[in-house]
Amino acid sequence: MIILVAGLGIFLFSLASHGGENPAIIELTSRRDYFYDRKVNIEGNITPGSVSWDNNTRTISFIIADETASVPVFFQGVVPDSFKPGTDLVVEGKYRTNGSFEAQHLGRSISFCTICHG
Repeated sequence: MIILVAGLGIFLFSLASHGGENPAIIELTSRRDYFYDRKVNIEGNITPGSVSWDNNTRTISFIIADETASVPVFFQGVVPDSFKPGTDLVVEGKYRTNGSFEAQHLGRSISFCTICHG
């Protein structure tokens, strides 16, 4: 039993610490100079109506928001099946001086419910 609990703890820690800091979006946008070009993870909701696809550059752009702030996100890569407007998302990447977020990875918000129930 102790091994199972320890294993689960290590698993959850590795998911949560994929790398970088985890500021709230308001902290990210209000401390631009500090977060510029640093690897960070932000979590928020994909704003409905904000998603667009550029077929020439193969870039998806959208706005991610929490209760207090929002930030435009740009991403080139494979978009997860769970990506849908109105759903929660964890975005890993770097904040840029123009106020946008250059995503390097998109993932689902991790909680005990999503771990157990996918």
